[in-house]
Amino acid sequence: MNIQTIRQFESGRNPAEAWKLWKQDFADFLKAAGYATQSEKTKTAVFRHVCGDELKTQYRSLDIKPKAGETELKLEQILDEFDKFFVY
Repeated sequence: MNIQTIRQFESGRNPAEAWKLWKQDFADFLKAAGYATQSEKTKTAVFRHVCGDELKTQYRSLDIKPKAGETELKLEQILDEFDKFFVY
């Protein structure tokens, strides 16, 4: 199934609200495109692919490591860091 990708994130005048809405759209995209059940590595790659330059720049400045006992970074960790960044 081919599904159109989502728009890139743009913070605009209300970054917290923009993040909240984009994150919901991203969750829907993962489900609709069949990525929701894929590996964490795939889901994080999809995030980096569709998020846009603004989030990529911020992502690269974050020092997110896999949780203790984990071997790979989880998408949830990345989204949690952005939740903190946008404080909503």
